[in-house]
Amino acid sequence: MIEAVAIGPKDAVFAVFRSKGVSYVVAHTAKEAISLYETPDKLRALWVSPSGAIHAGGKRYHTNASGTWLATKAPGELFALWGVDDDDVFAGGMGGEILRRKGGAWHELANVEQIVTSIHGLGASSVHFVGDDLNGYFDGTSFTRDALPDGESSMFM
Repeated sequence: MIEAVAIGPKDAVFAVFRSKGVSYVVAHTAKEAISLYETPDKLRALWVSPSGAIHAGGKRYHTNASGTWLATKAPGELFALWGVDDDDVFAGGMGGEILRRKGGAWHELANVEQIVTSIHGLGASSVHFVGDDLNGYFDGTSFTRDALPDGESSMFM
């Protein structure tokens, strides 16, 4: 089952594929799929930086930004990742955590108490978070939760 997909530099396509209790980070080309990394952690989030470093998340945060794969305990179960560069990565979690990893450490920006399913931004001062009845925005200083239209869920916007 494919859990997450990301586009990397030069339009390279990466995916997290899960089979028989193992998550695989896979690079796709026109001719083949190449397995780059595997872990028993159930990866659900994936982001590839402009430099080509791969960031993946589950109960642990996995990255090859240093040239080798490293895994550290995540501050919650990660469902969404997006970043500005290898040292500035935003994450959303199952427990509603809105997180930022900068300077090698995670910092909580907010807890919205709902699953964060997607993150995207234009830069460090313009990051959008959506999820289960969630529409939020980080302006570089603080997180603001935006109202949803009555009867609407942000997952379908």
